[in-house]
Amino acid sequence: GRAFGASACHLVAVNSSDAPRSQPHACWALCAVASGVDDKETPPAGALMSDTDARELGAFVSGPLCRTLVAHLQQRLRQLEAIVKEKRQGLKNTFRSWLGGKKVSSPGASASGFGGIGLAASASGGGGAAAPRYLSTSIEAHMRQIADYAFFLADYSLAHSYYRSAASEFKSDKAWRHYAHAQEMAARCLALHGGNKRELGEALDKAVLSYLRSNTAAGDRAARFATAAILRQLDWTDYAASRARTREVARGLVNQSTNETALLSALLLEQAARCFGSFAAAPMHRQYALYMILAGFRFLSCQQRRYAVRAYGAALRVYEGRGWDAIELHVHAALARNYACLGMADQSVGFFLRLLRNSAQPAERQATFLRELCSIVSQDPRAEPMAELPLPRFRNGTIRVLLNDNVQLSPAAGAAKPFASAFT
Repeated sequence: GRAFGASACHLVAVNSSDAPRSQPHACWALCAVASGVDDKETPPAGALMSDTDARELGAFVSGPLCRTLVAHLQQRLRQLEAIVKEKRQGLKNTFRSWLGGKKVSSPGASASGFGGIGLAASASGGGGAAAPRYLSTSIEAHMRQIADYAFFLADYSLAHSYYRSAASEFKSDKAWRHYAHAQEMAARCLALHGGNKRELGEALDKAVLSYLRSNTAAGDRAARFATAAILRQLDWTDYAASRARTREVARGLVNQSTNETALLSALLLEQAARCFGSFAAAPMHRQYALYMILAGFRFLSCQQRRYAVRAYGAALRVYEGRGWDAIELHVHAALARNYACLGMADQSVGFFLRLLRNSAQPAERQATFLRELCSIVSQDPRAEPMAELPLPRFRNGTIRVLLNDNVQLSPAAGAAKPFASAFT
C-alpha cells in the first residue's frame, strides 16, 4: 500500500469453497494434472474455486488489472516516441547513424534484445553473411517496440506506420529476418483494420521472400516462417472477391511446397488445389485435379496412404469420363494398389477390374494388373467378384472349324501345317 497507494491494492479470494467440486470450474478445464500427484489424495485443479471466486477474479482482470496495464503501456509508448523523435533530430545522432554506432555486428557482442520481445536474435542474411544484432538502445529497437505496444493497444494504424519504418531500416542493413518479421506484422495490421488488400498481399510476399533468403534446408525455421506467412495470406484472401489474388496465393503455396518437408509439401499442394477449385463462377477443375495428384504423390512419399487415397479420389472425380485415358489409368492404378496396401480388398479389386476393362493397354501391363488382382483375391477370398472380370467370351454357335481352306500347299508346307483353323 505504501509503494503503490491504496487504490492499487486489491484483495482477490480464491479456493474459498468448503468442499471440492465434482466438476472444476471451466477456466481450469485445460489445466494438466501435475506429474507425481495422487488424484485420490489431492483434489484436481480448480475444484475448490467457487463461482463467486471466478466472478471476482474475472472482474479484477478485466477491471483494475487491465486499466493499470493499459496505462503503463500508453506511458511507455509515449516515452519511446519521444526517444525516437529525439534520436532522429540533431547532427550528432545523424553522424552516429552514418558511422554505424546503432548496431552490433559481431556474433559475440552484447545485445540485450528488444525489451523482451526477442527480435535481437541472430538472423542470417542473404549470401550467408551474418545480420546485425541491434542493441536495445538503438532506434530500430525503439521503433519495433513502439509498433508492438501500439499493436497490443489495438492502434493498428500507428503500429503499421512504425512497422513500415522499422522495415525500411532493417532492409537498409540487410537484416532480412527482422525485415520479414516487420513486414508480416505490417500486413497483420492492415488485415485487422481493413487496409488495402493489395498492399497487404505485397507485404506478405516481401515477408515470404525475405524469410527464404536465410533458408538453408527444407523445413528449417526460415521455411516454416515463410509457410506461416503464406497460410496467413490464404486466410486473408477473399475467394469470391478476387479470383486473380486467389490464384496468386495458390501459386505461392505451390512454390513454397518445394521448400518444405514431404508431409507439409503435400498439405500445401492440397490447399493450392482447393484454391483453384474454390471459384464459384468458373472453377479451374484441371488445375485442381493436377495438384491433387501431386499432393497424393507427396503423401505416398511419407507413407500417408489414407491421405493419398483421398487426394487421388478427389482428382478421379474430375478426370473420370472425360476421355483422358492415360491420366485415368494412372489414378486407377494408384488407388487400386494403395487400397490393397490399406487392407481394403473390395475397393482394390473394384479398381483393378476397371484397369482390366481398358483394352487399350499393352498386354504386358494387363498381365501385371491381372497378377496383382489374383494375389489380392488369393489373400482375401471374400473379394472375388469374378462375374465382373472382363475376360473374352465366345459364343459356341459362332465357332466354325475349317479342316481345309482349299489352298494348295507345297509338300514341305503341307507336312509342317496339315490343316488350318479359324474363328468366324
